[in-house]
Amino acid sequence: MTPAAGSQKIDSKNLLILALLAASAIALAPQCLKNAAVLYHEARNDIRTLTSTTRDQRILETYGDQTIMGYGYIRERLKGIPKPQFFPETRYPYYGMNAHVVFPNFPNVIDPRMLVGINLRPDDIRTTVVAEAAPFSRQTTAGSHFSAWSFMTKWDYDLLNGLAVEFESAPKNAPQIQATLLHSPSDRRVEGQWRWEGMEISENILLPLNPSIKNVHTRGSLPFVLFLEIKSKDGSAPPPVKTVRVMGVKVNLSGYTLIHQKGYCFMALKNDFLREEFARPESPWRIYIMKHVNIQKIRDELQGRTS
Repeated sequence: MTPAAGSQKIDSKNLLILALLAASAIALAPQCLKNAAVLYHEARNDIRTLTSTTRDQRILETYGDQTIMGYGYIRERLKGIPKPQFFPETRYPYYGMNAHVVFPNFPNVIDPRMLVGINLRPDDIRTTVVAEAAPFSRQTTAGSHFSAWSFMTKWDYDLLNGLAVEFESAPKNAPQIQATLLHSPSDRRVEGQWRWEGMEISENILLPLNPSIKNVHTRGSLPFVLFLEIKSKDGSAPPPVKTVRVMGVKVNLSGYTLIHQKGYCFMALKNDFLREEFARPESPWRIYIMKHVNIQKIRDELQGRTS
């Protein structure tokens, strides 16, 4: 092969590559122009927003007023707070968020004496169904019926406080019922154990869990295991358990007094904290609370304490 022939072959390859690149560029040009137009439009809007709004307005749009992180509602509750180091505990419907990170002038120490709820519906603050338990074992013997169930918690709950049990038929002679809750199928730690005796039982009954299981977190794919044993007094076979629904409270307001509500947001204070501050005539908290309370019944009660 002569040098001239080699050069001609290389030039042909380069021309082919250039031709392919040119064809690709022509094919992609419309999409590139479209993407460039979109980026230009978004950049122009972003610049307009940055130059026409304040930092607080942008934070409010990002973190919400009465939704998302509830920045607007929390900001209003912090106005005039007597203790700058005081930041309330904040609760949300489905997941935990650290609201204090968008308030740089406040510390990271959360004080549970004040509770702020953001976008919490009525079912989030009262006892509701946490999960429908699934049976995986049943056995009936002389005088007793044993069943095993599994369930998972989809969200975080302050309390698991009851079992709604449905029998195949109404049990006779007020049987003894015993329940045992295990951490998981692979971890046999006992989370709670309860016994009920002398209860008049129909086909449906709510069994209170006393003590309740506190601070139950979402389990993902890890189930709890629940064992139920029904024992009859006369040795007859008790009716089988048909369904079990686990009851609980997402946000427990027991021990708190709601002093402010706006839409689905609220502020509540610990009862003992409220009593303590209103017992002190010179307390700056009294002034703060009276400025923020908007529930008429509570306002009337507090005004009675100040007179």
